[in-house]
Amino acid sequence: NAYAFDADGFFGGGTVGYNMQSGAIVFGLEGEAGYLGLKGSAIEPNDLPASADTVTRFKSGFYGALYARAGVAVGNALFYGKGGVAFLNAEASTIDPCAGTPGCGTTTLTMTGDKVMVGWSAGGGIEWMFGSGWSAKAEYAYFDFGKINTAGPSSVPGEFYRQSVEVTAHTAKFGVNYRWGGPVVARY
Repeated sequence: NAYAFDADGFFGGGTVGYNMQSGAIVFGLEGEAGYLGLKGSAIEPNDLPASADTVTRFKSGFYGALYARAGVAVGNALFYGKGGVAFLNAEASTIDPCAGTPGCGTTTLTMTGDKVMVGWSAGGGIEWMFGSGWSAKAEYAYFDFGKINTAGPSSVPGEFYRQSVEVTAHTAKFGVNYRWGGPVVARY
């Protein structure tokens, strides 16, 4: 049966992009890369109480995203939304040691998997121009990286198990931007 658990950790990175403005409408492309260090684990809730020793673990590392971005400028503020493709380097495992646990039997199980996950991300925020070429932003982004599959044998000859771990993340970002290249026009 399916079950869920939370992972948390450090999140940080950088962004580069290109915007165009026509009147109050701003649109552009944006790329970001960084570290999304999610880490978490859970004991399999479907085990019998006497044999609750199966543990699923997840951890991630570097991530990236490519976005299309569009917004509306009001004074020095830009209200925007964005969406695009996201990538996450991750690994997952499920281990059932069955080590001397009553009712477990003698079967051990080791399922592992690692890959660069490909999914999508969408979000929005506000960017405020506070100087010539400088702005600050606050934004929310949701990531759905899809599934990472784990697989591996048990200690019983011929038995092979598979499991899928779905990965999503909610993020809040705060940052400072600088615009360069050609004349910098403090619009919004």
